[in-house]
Amino acid sequence: MDNCVLDQSVFGKDIYEIIKGQPRELIIELEKQRRIDKVTFFHSLGVAKLAFTAAKRMNFSDEDRQLLTLAALYHDIGKNFIDKNLINKAGPLIKEEKEMVGRHVEIGAELVSRHNKDVAGIIACHHDFKKGSKS
Repeated sequence: MDNCVLDQSVFGKDIYEIIKGQPRELIIELEKQRRIDKVTFFHSLGVAKLAFTAAKRMNFSDEDRQLLTLAALYHDIGKNFIDKNLINKAGPLIKEEKEMVGRHVEIGAELVSRHNKDVAGIIACHHDFKKGSKS
């Protein structure tokens, strides 16, 4: 993580320990997200902290806790590749815009799959619901 401003003060000790060995490509995307889309970055960080805490309290193995935490942290990383005017649009999106924003799921899963297929699998379904519908 040399030369990246992502550090323990941003993530907290537990999550920092998980991400410090992550591939540079993913760290760069997190840093980019932190700079250009703070709302999404801090949302993802909050989800990651919640996932980590829940996994710890549920006695997940270290490996499973790391998997869940990384999936939570990276779940919206695909938004880095979506037009920011759509991401930040005030008011409702029309159908075509929703579809474009929804592509962040497959884009993020594809990016992460180059490094961790298990994490990518979780990202790929983070908008799926029990009956197969998507939000």
